[in-house]
Amino acid sequence: MKKTKNFIAVLLVAMGTSSVAFAGGDSLKASSAVKVVSFNKNDSYKLIYKSEGKQNVTVNVLDEKGVSIHKGSVRVVEGFAQNFDLSNVPSGYYTFEVVSKGEKVAQTVHHVSEVDKLVEQVALSSNANTKKMVLRSSASVSSPLSVAIYGGQDELLFTEEVKSADFFTRVYDLSQIKGAGVRFTVSYNNTVVKDQKFDF
Repeated sequence: MKKTKNFIAVLLVAMGTSSVAFAGGDSLKASSAVKVVSFNKNDSYKLIYKSEGKQNVTVNVLDEKGVSIHKGSVRVVEGFAQNFDLSNVPSGYYTFEVVSKGEKVAQTVHHVSEVDKLVEQVALSSNANTKKMVLRSSASVSSPLSVAIYGGQDELLFTEEVKSADFFTRVYDLSQIKGAGVRFTVSYNNTVVKDQKFDF
């Protein structure tokens, strides 16, 4: 994954309780605190840090295995705010840390990627009597959804790109297609989020 200053993965976000750790086991000073809030349909996060005085701090973002996906330094005057775009990061728990003078404050968030959201928010159904397929989506994503329909020999019969609104329904009439069944796929950014076979 290409490292950038602002990271690029969310729909469901469970904000963890802020945790603190100090060298030597000291307790948290009331003057230092960190908070992480989600925005932009929970695809981005804002890290807010408050402290007293001027200082240099290190900002770390760690995945649930403790691997750093971002590290940077910030010159602070009584605090700062920094945005992180996680729209292309895999689902999981991510910890935002601010370290200064042996002091560390951190908060963990639960992040759900766009692809994992689409798996839950895109639904396919069929009517064997009318040979119609129904695609429903409650997702709002930045790129179009790619729809493809394949015949019984896995030959491509139809393809289109659908710009996703917050909610939409599309009906596909397959009554003119010969054969007993079709395979229907929905992809997002070249990743298949639905792949279902329907027999008529």
